Amino acid sequence: MILQLVTCFIFLPGNTLSQWNNIQRDLHENVFYGHFRNNQGPLSRVDRQPSREWKIGKFGPCTSECGGGMQYRRVECVQGNQEISRVVDNNLCPLPHPASEQTCNNHKCGSLWSVGLWSPCSASCGPGQMKRSVVCTTKLSDGRHLPIKEHMCRSNKPETTKPCYTKACKVDAKYIPLIRSENLTFIQLKQVPSINVRVGSNAIIIPKTRVTIRCPVKNFPPHIVNWKKNDYILPLYGRVRKSMKGALKIRYAIAERDAGIYTCFAGSLQANSSIQFQTLKKAQKIASAFNSADDDLQTNVKKNYKMSPGIIADASGTRRKKVQFLTKKWSPCTVSCGSGTQMREVDCAIKTDSYLKLYPDSECLRAGLQKPGTVQKCVEMHQCPTWRIDKWTNCTAQHCIRDGISMITRQVDCIFSNGSITKPSACHGELVPEHRRICGNNKCISLWRTSKWTGCRPYCGPTRYKYRILSCIWKHSKKPAGINCKRKQRPHARVACESSSCINVCRDKSRYCSLVTYMKMCRYPQFRTECCRSCRNHVYWRYR
Repeated sequence: MILQLVTCFIFLPGNTLSQWNNIQRDLHENVFYGHFRNNQGPLSRVDRQPSREWKIGKFGPCTSECGGGMQYRRVECVQGNQEISRVVDNNLCPLPHPASEQTCNNHKCGSLWSVGLWSPCSASCGPGQMKRSVVCTTKLSDGRHLPIKEHMCRSNKPETTKPCYTKACKVDAKYIPLIRSENLTFIQLKQVPSINVRVGSNAIIIPKTRVTIRCPVKNFPPHIVNWKKNDYILPLYGRVRKSMKGALKIRYAIAERDAGIYTCFAGSLQANSSIQFQTLKKAQKIASAFNSADDDLQTNVKKNYKMSPGIIADASGTRRKKVQFLTKKWSPCTVSCGSGTQMREVDCAIKTDSYLKLYPDSECLRAGLQKPGTVQKCVEMHQCPTWRIDKWTNCTAQHCIRDGISMITRQVDCIFSNGSITKPSACHGELVPEHRRICGNNKCISLWRTSKWTGCRPYCGPTRYKYRILSCIWKHSKKPAGINCKRKQRPHARVACESSSCINVCRDKSRYCSLVTYMKMCRYPQFRTECCRSCRNHVYWRYR
């Protein structure tokens, strides 16, 4: 044990200050041994009280984004130093006690949809429906939710019902749900207020038309039929609604918002329909492209084969309409001469003034109709023209294309057997014979040709030049040779002349001398000096 003598002062009960003399400090155990100044009794052990202080952590995140929340932090009373410390009772640390919580985000909350839990499925088997409550609310500062009017929630209202299907019910086959779809293409031909199609069809309509897509389901409650568009749940509000019978209704259909694939759901069953748009002009063009098939042909087939008339039910109206084969115009012949083929489109359809319905061919065949031909032979000019080829010309220097290279040609014509010439495209079935070919000729030599030198320009002065024109030509034919001279030495096109003094030479020194003569300013000496040559020929100057 190592001791150290110290003197301490201590407050005793009653607020009296007492001095301790000859205090001995154990440096290893950090304890004191001593006695009062007036007390000579034996030494007693006195422990030094270690320091105590508050240990405060940081506030955590707010428990609510709006309407008032709380933040919490850790507050502890610790005893010891930085190296060794322990948590003690909070009453041992000095006052005041630091707060361990505080309020936050006291601003008012906006409107939001408050949704409840889904109810159990309404049916124990087969298709059913689940419901939940959806209320527009706002959160108060005390945490309570206050209901408000629905229009105050700007976002779309969540669904309050959804279909459910727990398991299949054990029923007879005749009671199994079935979607009665229709496999056809519906084409609107003129502007009408509304159209009515059945699910399964592909509709091509004109904008601004009211569209109804029916989804008839056998053995299934129609009011819980649901719809999707392009694999997303279709919001049923505004222009787009669902009838009590499950039909989808689109008011004032427009291409930008309503084109797509619509899916009808009835439990685990589904069927698709598509909506496309076309202009009124295109619809009229389609209407004029189809013709009715030969009535005599249809009548004879029914008579010979003893089949039922071509009448089927039309979902667009209450009356049953006649199905028939419609044909388009024949295509041009596949050849421009000789024997070829022509093709045309033939469709099984119901055609009215307002719409065209295209069915599979099997519908017309089942109705006892024979499909008209789609291919026929055609003849364009009984004999095809052929190529007439003349002999090659001689390899001369008249058709040089490069140094040492010339070109030979021959006449190639497309002619009939009587010798008359026709356009080359009439012989398109054969390759066009070669009518131009290069050949070697040593007389093809390019060279520079120069013109005569001009006079020296200007007429006087210290620097004057004369010029000449250069051109590249073929030596023998004298025809232009283009760029074939670019690698040959180019003659000078300009050379200097001897200088000539301009003293006492009558010339124009200004570029505005034409205005001087026009304005009759030559009467003044300074203008006659500047525009000597122009004023010399002026009438005033001549007859002054």
